[in-house]
Amino acid sequence: MKRIVFFLCVVLSLMLALNFSGCAKKAVTVSDGEKQSAAEKKSAAGASGESTAKEKAAVTAKQSAAEEEAGKVAAKSKGAKKKGVASGKIYTVKKGDTLWWIAKYKDNYNDPFAWPIIFDANRKKIKNPNLIYPGQKLLIPDQALTMDYVKKARKRAGAPRPYTPPAEARIPLK
Repeated sequence: MKRIVFFLCVVLSLMLALNFSGCAKKAVTVSDGEKQSAAEKKSAAGASGESTAKEKAAVTAKQSAAEEEAGKVAAKSKGAKKKGVASGKIYTVKKGDTLWWIAKYKDNYNDPFAWPIIFDANRKKIKNPNLIYPGQKLLIPDQALTMDYVKKARKRAGAPRPYTPPAEARIPLK
């Protein structure tokens, strides 16, 4: 009887340890500027659910600004036959490809953080940047991009500061 109780205690303690090990909060480092902006958002939104609506509106505004910038880039492209059609090479997605890897290929941009440029140029074909399919034909823009646009795209991709592309990147800049 003592062995059974001991065995049950050991099993229960292991289950509790495994259960709570994944639930522990991890330390998050936040810069002073981010603390201040988060505090401003909270104070502006108050205790009601307004903050989520404002955050959703901000995300929507950022997405529409990115779409507008992509449209401007497409309209300014050299060699475009129709207005709003960007020039560049066509890449056919292979099994296992992601926008990250496509941007990282040396033939394309040689910079994985440049994937939002490809995403913006193919908004009509790609609704979710995490879902691309083998056989899809994606446009890899090769027209001159502004440094400001490239920095914003790299920032959206999570690149470290400063958001300028590395020297070995092959991004066509003005």
